[in-house]
Amino acid sequence: MGLLERSRTKTALEVGMAALLCLLSLVYFYGSHLFSGPELRYTFDRFDPIIQASILEHWYGVYRGLYDWRNPIIFYPIQGALGFNDSYVLTSIPYSLLRAAGLDPLLAMEIPHAATRVIGFASAWILMRRYFGLSLWATAFGAVLLTVANGIYLGTMHTQLTTVAYAPLLFCLIARIHELLVDERRGAAL
Repeated sequence: MGLLERSRTKTALEVGMAALLCLLSLVYFYGSHLFSGPELRYTFDRFDPIIQASILEHWYGVYRGLYDWRNPIIFYPIQGALGFNDSYVLTSIPYSLLRAAGLDPLLAMEIPHAATRVIGFASAWILMRRYFGLSLWATAFGAVLLTVANGIYLGTMHTQLTTVAYAPLLFCLIARIHELLVDERRGAAL
């Protein structure tokens, strides 16, 4: 087996390990909800997810032309209350697509959050492995920890905090831009 084939095999094994650890992290994170039956289809308590789903439902209505985007009905009579939490805009697009496909509001809310955790896991893995140069085991530990840490779970009470999972992605993009600028590839960096 040549050097190139060994390198590809090593990379494939690492990607497989990362995918398996990500899946196990998600099962651990969402386990109590996945295995508790249909009465608990959302993360954390029974109150905040209903409020969050109603805000996302507002966005679903906005995309269908039913509501003014600046005035969610849940905050009535306060006008312009969108600023209370504008991070829902990120989740509202996949949420609305899932709602249009027929999913119920709570499940349509959880799937984008789980996908955000996958993005966070993968970008943390890349950041630690490629840019920090950590060992495979340190990278695995760090990516899992960033996905299932108790503080992350407690943050699900306010799902807008899920967007913290994009922080490693942001750092990966900054590091890549830096690499391109060092190589004097300004167009690619832009």
